[in-house]
Amino acid sequence: MSTSQSRPLRADAVRNLEKILASARECFQLRGPTVSLQTIADHAQLGAATLFRNFTDKDHLILTAMDQQLRLRVDPVAEAALASDDPCKGFFDILRTIMDVAVTELNMLHALSGTRDVLADINLTVLAALSTLLGRAQAAGTMRADLAPGDIAPLIAMLIAAVELGTAEAPIWPRYMSLLADAVTLQTSHGQLPDAPPIDEFDPARRLSR
Repeated sequence: MSTSQSRPLRADAVRNLEKILASARECFQLRGPTVSLQTIADHAQLGAATLFRNFTDKDHLILTAMDQQLRLRVDPVAEAALASDDPCKGFFDILRTIMDVAVTELNMLHALSGTRDVLADINLTVLAALSTLLGRAQAAGTMRADLAPGDIAPLIAMLIAAVELGTAEAPIWPRYMSLLADAVTLQTSHGQLPDAPPIDEFDPARRLSR
């Protein structure tokens, strides 16, 4: 009989992990990106030692919480998209769901030292589905033939940057999603673009004062 080197967590450890992740999401949403790990532990009604047994630092906790949300919310959309007969629509359904997660967890994104690791998690979770849908859409003549699978991660990074430039109350990413659709699909009309953000939205002094 073979034994696994990594033993499954005990039931109480799993419950504590779930409480920490739920607490982190709630605290970031309610208190903003500067919330402390101690506050998250207190909110979960757990000791700081329990939190640090699971997570080495704040970035580790955020990336784990983001990965959980991506798997819970994006994976089912990817499955439905792969089963659909409209690969172009499915492609953008996945992208919009990723952006919805980013908006919901905007404070966590702002708290990260960088978003590269979030993009890596997105790649691991849905890149294969997006690549498959791209190939199907190109075969159907609904997406540009010169768009490559290697373009997908940079496009997601561009959209996440738009999420971070906007706010949950006044998102600007839908405008740039529409521009992306115009650029990569071969439909004749995509409708009116969403409103452009005000020029002063990108004033660094204004953003730092938020």
